Amino acid sequence: MAYVCIGAPYWIGERQQVAAVDAVKNSGIADELGADWVDIQPDYATYDDKVVAVNIALAQAITAHNDKIPLIFAGDCTFALGALKGLEGQNPAVIWYD
Repeated sequence: MAYVCIGAPYWIGERQQVAAVDAVKNSGIADELGADWVDIQPDYATYDDKVVAVNIALAQAITAHNDKIPLIFAGDCTFALGALKGLEGQNPAVIWYD
């Protein structure tokens, strides 16, 4: 199986030093899995609502790597919507660890 690790270190749409996301990124898990690590880049100029911008960026990152199983590391539960949108049309299984 091929994986992609997607980092979304945001809290309510704001870039934060989300220690858990940064710790996972720095742990080397992506290398251990043979996966790429992708940090999302929200387009705040296009979307007035920062949470929407982060969710769209997350959905786009998942869609861009639709040939891989996404492992999403986010700093906020509000980004579940972007994850589900990115998985749209697939038959996903979701494991949520909070």
